[in-house]
Amino acid sequence: MRILIIEDEEGVVRFIKKGLREEGFNIDVAESAEEALDLIKNNNYELLIIDVLLPKMTGFDFLSFFREKNQETPVLMLTAKDSISDKRIGFQRGCDDYLTKPFHFEELLMRVHALLRRRKSIVNSFLEVGPIKLYPQKFQVYLFDEPISLTKTEFSLLRYFMINQGIVLSRTQILNHVWQYSFDIGTNVVDVTINSLRKKIHREGSAAKIVSIYGMGYILQYHV
Repeated sequence: MRILIIEDEEGVVRFIKKGLREEGFNIDVAESAEEALDLIKNNNYELLIIDVLLPKMTGFDFLSFFREKNQETPVLMLTAKDSISDKRIGFQRGCDDYLTKPFHFEELLMRVHALLRRRKSIVNSFLEVGPIKLYPQKFQVYLFDEPISLTKTEFSLLRYFMINQGIVLSRTQILNHVWQYSFDIGTNVVDVTINSLRKKIHREGSAAKIVSIYGMGYILQYHV
């Protein structure tokens, strides 16, 4: 398995790289976000380990950019920034786990294995709500076993609704998860995208509907 470490502290890189290689992982290292982007273009990684305090582009900003292109590869933030507000930013931008420095290698290794197990489970599975089937890794959606075409944003939005079927999602939650950066809460981007998605998945005979809940948000309902 191939892991990319995005970190500019030589001692930390040497420590992690040595330990993970001894565990059988293939490791690449980028000292900046720009270098990481070049590596990602030419390689497939099962996991990214990202420091926050990088030169030029921060790890948080890199993560936002990366998540616009890739929703599935797990990301572990590794940083000395340990405040709740920093952790909130990390998870809002799309990280899957957050480990603060200093740390024990054994804890890092446990988190790496947990994230890779989660990724393997997602790769081998699909989401299903009524007549809708969504395959995350294949970027495919079927309605009544017929393929439908979605934009990347519509795909991410539908996936978020399907994971949270039966749960009311606020516009703020949807913005944070699907777009991964803050919009003016007054924006209508959520409503516009949901209306577009509805036109593609609301069909006669389908009991799966995205319903507006006044003053609260939206919910994907399915009634047999």
